[in-house]
Amino acid sequence: MKAVVVCVSVSHGNTARVATVIADELGAAVVELRARRISVMESGIGGLIVINLILSFTLANISVGAHIGGLIGGALAGLVIRTADERGMPAVGIIACALMCVASVAGALAAASATGAGIA
Repeated sequence: MKAVVVCVSVSHGNTARVATVIADELGAAVVELRARRISVMESGIGGLIVINLILSFTLANISVGAHIGGLIGGALAGLVIRTADERGMPAVGIIACALMCVASVAGALAAASATGAGIA
């Protein structure tokens, strides 16, 4: 499903969405690697995250919020799903992720409609 979102987003010029999707995957991968006691840096994921963040902060027209938010959101979603699976309640993990999505969209809409010096 995420591959479809990435392909459609790129074809419509929505690169911020692509950045978020890729960062989501990296964040979730970090949670899973840590849970399995695999080194994030030795796996190569850590290096990708470092390169991603360096490019985010150094190149113009790169959505820093998408990269950072995607990493955090992906890590939270991975943690929620992993915890729910460990406790034998996978449906709770899916519901919690859906609620996180709703909260994320509501927060984004609130930030987009807000005005003032402190809102980017």
